[in-house]
Amino acid sequence: MDGSQDVAAERLTTALGPAWQTEHCAELLAMLPAAVYTVDRSGVITSYNARAAELWGRSPVRGDLQERFCGSLRLFLPDGTPLPHDQCPMAQVLADGRPVKDREVVIERPDGTRIVALVNIVALRDESGAIAGAMNCFNDITARKQTEDELRNSRQDLEDFFENCAVGLHWVGADGTILRANRAELEMLGYRREEYVGRKITEFHDDPVAIADILEHLKRGEALDKYPARLRAKDGSIKHVLITSDGRFRDGKLVHTRCFTLDVTAVRRAEKTLNEREQWSRQLIESLPAAVYTTDAAGRITFYNRAAVEFAGREPVLGSDQWCVSLRLYRPDGTPLPHEECPMAIALKENRPVRGVEAIAERPDGTRVPFIPFPTPLHDDSGALVGAVNMLVDITDSKRAEQYAQRLAAIVESSDDSIISKSLDGVIETWNQGAERIFGYKAEEVIGKPVTILIPPDRHDEEPGILARIRRGERVDHYETVRQRKDGSLVHISLTVSPIRTADGTIIGASKISRDITAQKQAEERLKLLAREVDHRAKNILATVQALTRMTRADTVPAYMEALMGRLRALAQAHTLLAKSRWTGINLRRLIEEELEPFGSDGDGHLTIAGPDIVLSPEAGQGLGMALHELATNAAKYGAFSVPGGSVSVQWHTTGGRLVLRWTERGGPPVRAPGRRGFGSGLIEAAIQGQLDGEAIFDWRPAGLACELSISTEKLAII
Repeated sequence: MDGSQDVAAERLTTALGPAWQTEHCAELLAMLPAAVYTVDRSGVITSYNARAAELWGRSPVRGDLQERFCGSLRLFLPDGTPLPHDQCPMAQVLADGRPVKDREVVIERPDGTRIVALVNIVALRDESGAIAGAMNCFNDITARKQTEDELRNSRQDLEDFFENCAVGLHWVGADGTILRANRAELEMLGYRREEYVGRKITEFHDDPVAIADILEHLKRGEALDKYPARLRAKDGSIKHVLITSDGRFRDGKLVHTRCFTLDVTAVRRAEKTLNEREQWSRQLIESLPAAVYTTDAAGRITFYNRAAVEFAGREPVLGSDQWCVSLRLYRPDGTPLPHEECPMAIALKENRPVRGVEAIAERPDGTRVPFIPFPTPLHDDSGALVGAVNMLVDITDSKRAEQYAQRLAAIVESSDDSIISKSLDGVIETWNQGAERIFGYKAEEVIGKPVTILIPPDRHDEEPGILARIRRGERVDHYETVRQRKDGSLVHISLTVSPIRTADGTIIGASKISRDITAQKQAEERLKLLAREVDHRAKNILATVQALTRMTRADTVPAYMEALMGRLRALAQAHTLLAKSRWTGINLRRLIEEELEPFGSDGDGHLTIAGPDIVLSPEAGQGLGMALHELATNAAKYGAFSVPGGSVSVQWHTTGGRLVLRWTERGGPPVRAPGRRGFGSGLIEAAIQGQLDGEAIFDWRPAGLACELSISTEKLAII
């Protein structure tokens, strides 16, 4: 409410007096241009005009006990904090009687739109002076607030432009004092702000006449455009600048000048260098890294530099070679290009420069060089064609870069790894087939969506930290984490995140390479289990070796060593098979073949092996391996393996929950039962009966030993 409306409200309150609740009140309110409503002592709305209903977006029922303090659907403070109706300005006036003037609140309508309202509230009193109600006169100031915000943003934009402009910018007061200077100007001259601002601009100009002329022009209201001047930098160097400036006047008097300072020191230096080098033009052309040559009007070569020789791989013949220095030419598609149709020939024949053409030169050694020619006709003072100059730009590197980019794109698209890019807001921008394979989403399903759809809910806190590091220009290397597929399943990944930069180094996003390491994690778990199994087996092996050492008997040390080493080799063979199977078990057939390999192979007349495929547990494999070794050793010394015509049959089967393995010897020396139990028999019984809770039966038949080993399949852990 402006001042006139405020006064009008007070006068209306006085005029209403005790009759503020009468039917005339509604008529009076309807006549007011502002939104007005009244409430009784308890805050119940008693009247309001059409403008109030319009701003509320609703028409509350007068006298409704549920409609108290304000007719709006919801109220908020200017900062967006919800404002309960019983704490709104109207409720405060009813509580303490003090008027509220020019208070801003936000009204939300039923349709969800919000407006900013400026409220002015006064208490209505009865004849005794007691508070009998209150009246609120309020206006929609949304447009005004928007205008204020726009003005504030414009000021901020202007301030940002001034400070961050890439060109030097400063303001100078009417007395020549520097009032402001932006970062570009300070960096150009090397001064700190306090060393520059507040001092006279004349102190920094190397040419007093020039700065005096500049200030005089500006005081007369004349604008300057690219006025050349020289400024002294802090390090004593001179900066050549072009000044573009005008003045700001108030009441006809200069307030300050606004000056853009363009540093052209490098340009001036280049111009000086160019002037010096013009004296050595031929030497310059000769030393150019690009191939340059000239011809006469007929296309015969008249000059070439060393770069042209290196480019062509040959020395052109002056006055004889025509059109081009190279031996042969080809079009980009590989078809031959006759010299008389090359770009230089066209430039001379049509008397015009030729641009935008590519060709391929072939050297005498067969190598080919892609290049871009720039043939330009040369004319004398009369305009007559006298020849042409051509520069050949080798684009081998750019072609390689182009091929590299194409290969890189193909690699990205065909990579088994997930390679995606996202914005600094975490929105997915690109998506390769590897990502589709790992996460299950197609590109069209995820591009434009937040990357958090790939992150399990319990790991959402990872993404803000990753984005913060990317904004700082950091790289996230091989970060192992868990992500979520489209079907909800989890996948272990190794994540590498790198900033994506523009050519000027600005970070605009991030690339994320995710490698599925689920198999690796599973392998690590298997290795842990294997390590525990190996530790357990090692202890068992040591115990077995100690037992073999104690139990082996012999008459001599060499005999003792031979017997012990044979048994240790049998144990080692079992462990070799276990290692090959990663300690998952031993194939019984393979164990028998390994133990009996020195004596023959299955089906060779000396050895028969038959039985179903059975995989033994590590303990069972060690026990049976020792038993087979003892049987084979006995057969080699006294049985079927001790004579050329002897043979051994090893057969096994399962029946009634037991494995039955039968060793049968034939064709050996006559056999008789030993007078006492030997160490070998004892070791077999200890391995089968003691270790595996089985049974070993020896039948010392004259035709040959028959041994039956019977073991529970549960003890064998048959797979």
